[in-house]
Amino acid sequence: MKAFRFAGTTTALLLVASVVGGTAQAQAGSRGAWGATQTAGAAARFAEGSATAHRRAEEARCRISATLKKAVTAAQQRATELVQRKRTAEAVVHQQYAADLRQRQDHLNQTHDYQHDPYVKAPVSYRYVRGGSSHETNQYGADILRQAVNDGYDQGFESGRADNQDHWPSSYSKTYAYQDANYGYEAKYVSQTDYNYYFREGFRRGYADGYGQKLRYGSVTNGAPVILGAVLLGILALKALK
Repeated sequence: MKAFRFAGTTTALLLVASVVGGTAQAQAGSRGAWGATQTAGAAARFAEGSATAHRRAEEARCRISATLKKAVTAAQQRATELVQRKRTAEAVVHQQYAADLRQRQDHLNQTHDYQHDPYVKAPVSYRYVRGGSSHETNQYGADILRQAVNDGYDQGFESGRADNQDHWPSSYSKTYAYQDANYGYEAKYVSQTDYNYYFREGFRRGYADGYGQKLRYGSVTNGAPVILGAVLLGILALKALK
């Protein structure tokens, strides 16, 4: 803004003060209005983003619920086929798998408060590599990946032991639980593809221990198979972000 010179009269000084003061107030009012507009816009964008995230989460929940429903039916059918083929032990495992999936589906159908889910505000803290691609997640996502491996090991151990009891050739990839790999998944924090991958990584190790009756990857505590901590860490290969 250019500087104006006046003759030094009192009237001129008052005029300058009046003009400058009026301009400052107008600018301040303009800045205040702009700031209020920006704040309102940011709030609107945040609300829109939250609504979009909520909608996508609900869509994912409905999708996995439908997937679990089909999986329950498929597991029950597989159990019936196994009974007919005199594979009693493996049939029991499939019946239990179907029952567990049904329970998971019921839990999934309960309303989830996405707005107050701590995952939303938790900072990204881990990086992991799957299929040659790098992914990042926070503590909640990392916990879900650990759950996937643990659940996979447990289910694999039971299937392997059942196949051994039925005197059936070892073949973890032909079991329904391995093919499905959605046990425990609730459409939260990590993608279904990532969950399936880590579930299967745990499953095949559990199957090897259960079928061979020689614990290489885990241990049995109070009758429950548990994957070794070192093996779990090796599978996940999570790297903490600084």
